[in-house]
Amino acid sequence: MSNIEHRTAECRRRFWNFVIRHSEFVIRPILTPMPVSPFPRRPSVSPAVNPGAPVSEFETVSKTLKIQEGWAGLTVFEAVRRAFPEISPREVFRQTRRGEIRTNRRPCDPRTRLEHGDLVTASVQRPVRPPSSRPSRTNASVETPAGPLFVLREDEDLLVVSKPAGCASHPALRHSGDTLVERVLAYLGVSQESPFRPALANRLDLDTSGIVLVAKTRPAQQRLGRHFQRGLVQKHYLALVAGWPEPESGEIRVALPRHPDSRDRRRLPPGHPKLSGVLQEAVTRFETLERLRQPLRSALLSVEILTGRTHQIRKHLSRLGHPVAGDTRYGDPGFNADMGSVCGVMRLFLHAHRVSLAHPRSGEPLDLVSPLPDDLVGSLRALGGTMQSRFADRERPAERDLSRWPVPGSFGEDPSGIEEAGHG
Repeated sequence: MSNIEHRTAECRRRFWNFVIRHSEFVIRPILTPMPVSPFPRRPSVSPAVNPGAPVSEFETVSKTLKIQEGWAGLTVFEAVRRAFPEISPREVFRQTRRGEIRTNRRPCDPRTRLEHGDLVTASVQRPVRPPSSRPSRTNASVETPAGPLFVLREDEDLLVVSKPAGCASHPALRHSGDTLVERVLAYLGVSQESPFRPALANRLDLDTSGIVLVAKTRPAQQRLGRHFQRGLVQKHYLALVAGWPEPESGEIRVALPRHPDSRDRRRLPPGHPKLSGVLQEAVTRFETLERLRQPLRSALLSVEILTGRTHQIRKHLSRLGHPVAGDTRYGDPGFNADMGSVCGVMRLFLHAHRVSLAHPRSGEPLDLVSPLPDDLVGSLRALGGTMQSRFADRERPAERDLSRWPVPGSFGEDPSGIEEAGHG
């Protein structure tokens, strides 16, 4: 017997010895059927829907798709998958066999070619819409131990306040005791021992006034943070600038260096990497609302920021050659002096006027408006402006009705229930 045959026989002998010795653990599990689990199998959920959410939080709704010229010639399978990606390919065939997917109200084959004007109906699983979050307080001025606070809107999950100019958002080296976050915590009655401390979802510069969002619960705080990170919160400002921008509207894309906060400057030595300006993408859109001729050549702008960099609006408009009025850091000293002589007391003319977002719990669209402060209204009036009354109406509700105009991330739908697909 050769050496290879000897090794093969030895391995075979050891294997069968092991099987015979451990037959109770090796052979019996193979021959014995697996026990049936006492827990019912969880129904499957489409991959596009959050698989970690409970099944009870989903509902099945019927959606109708009207085929336009661009989609004529597609099969039922292709049109359903393109219009409703949350329906898996297997689910398309399953619904077709059951007659749940119909073409022109009749059962169809998934390979049927569609024509212009056909109506395709399918069943879609989506999260159950939470109940509407009705505000418990709107447009109310309250006094707190840390200072006055103007509440634009408040419900169980979200608090919207209007920050006055000169009020710091957070405690810093020269500001403490009367900051906005301290006023919010005092208003909500939050102590140091509270398990959750509400925080500001966005912050404004010291001399900038306007809307600030506050999450009152941890889930709302997490969802608001995701909305800001994904660009689902639309932020509009009112700014008075020197001169007339040409063209009257446009988009500014200039990267800005990262701005270290006061804590980094206090604890880190000069030359530290965190103190160096790392460039970050910054995008600002503007539109001229009114041109003012006398006594100073200036313009009232509506500004939208797509990113949230420190001093982004002030830096971008200064680089455009039209700095914000009253800006002592990036502005024109001569223009600011003339503004002070015309308007009396002049501060930074920058106001966070409007914020649009989906409610962090219910998903309903919110369009929040903060009226223009009295000092800025007076400045516009002194310059001969005609639009100050439009933005200074304090009788107007702080929240607009957007049931027909959904914002990104909301549950808004076409009231007709029919979606058109294939334009162009």
